[in-house]
Amino acid sequence: MQAAAWIERRDFEQWNETEDAALKVWLDESPAHRVAFFRLDFSWQRTTRLAALRPPNPEQAQTLKNRQVLSAVARGTAIFVGAMVLATGGMFLFLQMNKTSYSTTVGAREVLTLKDGSQIELNTDTVLQISKSGNQREVWFEKGEAYFQVVHDPAHPFVVRVGDRRVTDIGTKFVIRRDDQRTRVAVLEGGVQLNQNDVSDQSQSAVLIAGDVAVATASSFSVVKKSALALTEELSWRSGILVFNHTTLAEAASEINRYSGKKLIIADSAVGRVMIGGTFPINNVMAIAEAAQDSLGLRVENRGDEIVISR
Repeated sequence: MQAAAWIERRDFEQWNETEDAALKVWLDESPAHRVAFFRLDFSWQRTTRLAALRPPNPEQAQTLKNRQVLSAVARGTAIFVGAMVLATGGMFLFLQMNKTSYSTTVGAREVLTLKDGSQIELNTDTVLQISKSGNQREVWFEKGEAYFQVVHDPAHPFVVRVGDRRVTDIGTKFVIRRDDQRTRVAVLEGGVQLNQNDVSDQSQSAVLIAGDVAVATASSFSVVKKSALALTEELSWRSGILVFNHTTLAEAASEINRYSGKKLIIADSAVGRVMIGGTFPINNVMAIAEAAQDSLGLRVENRGDEIVISR
């Protein structure tokens, strides 16, 4: 066991700064290295403290005995660590086997109908997992955007886990969108309970009702009210279109780029602040470019996988 070799060199041989640096490199290579080393070191130090209570032996014999004890401790610790790894791996495998994964590619959409009649509509580039365990109604939302239409059942709450937060249905139609930096929950009908998984910290928790839109990041949390029309327009992707009202060109480009491999590039911030409006197909990034050219007098360059808009 390599952890035992490191401890033997440290405690029975000459140890210097080079050896210390090499040990740190080995520990940083893997969490398993750190677990094995610190568990063995703890057991070894405890054993040596017990040994110190016994009558003294000649130094050479004691050193040999200590090496033998270290070897025995290492074998026991290796068995324990191995069992822990197997147990953890087994639990992880069990949890994964009790989930079904669903995903959509860029530009694709998919509607899932669950056993209880609830529906989840996945938007572009979305990944989530659904529990397969009996009456448990639980979803793990990894990324993307989805519209939930939930059949309410107080005895079996419908829970969506999104990072370090969870959304619990209270008889509801709602949308969850998760990007790299934020989670957004918008309620169209009914209500949801938004909580943090850490029960000791509920500073960013709220009950959301129809019209509420909550946006949470690592450092902020806010809830605003939106009209039913505004929320319906935001769900226009379900019909294959995007609706923009007084939207900056930068925001419109960012939104339509979610649906296409061909990206709309805004040349500078001044162009990005130009306002645009209209209804556009989600699978036609060129439609916005043509509107920018024809209606706003901007320059459009088609560069293969990119369409650049500039003055």
